[in-house]
Amino acid sequence: MTKSSSPSGPAFTPEVAKPAAGQNVPPSPPAAGNLSGRSVPEWIGKTDDEPVPRRVRARVFLRFDGICQECGVKIRSKRWICDHRQALINGGENRERNLGPIHEACDKTKTASDVAIKSKVARVRNKHLGIKPDRTIRAWRKFDGTAVFASKTR
Repeated sequence: MTKSSSPSGPAFTPEVAKPAAGQNVPPSPPAAGNLSGRSVPEWIGKTDDEPVPRRVRARVFLRFDGICQECGVKIRSKRWICDHRQALINGGENRERNLGPIHEACDKTKTASDVAIKSKVARVRNKHLGIKPDRTIRAWRKFDGTAVFASKTR
């Protein structure tokens, strides 16, 4: 038998474990950015302050092919941040699917926009609840020259 010829006989098919009748099996999560071919469970931080492990940073970088999620440019330097795509202060979760690679320079603009969104939401919420902002000017003079002092709240 030569190397180019195929062996005679039935083709080999591996046995796959099948669930018992009536047993519901959840689908396995896709292996995002995983080059080994095995399925890896998604990382979820126990608290909002928990740092992202190095193994998860590597998976996030590979999942997005090293493209900055803010400016869309390939990350070529070794200094990049694993950033929350929806900020934690705006209701995002500390989990792997909410992370994306971002340049350090792009992080400043994204953080500023996240804080602006948070403050806008807080202002609108307070307005609807009838909560007025504190006074910024607490002392002034009337036309006749007498001083007027007001409390900080209205």
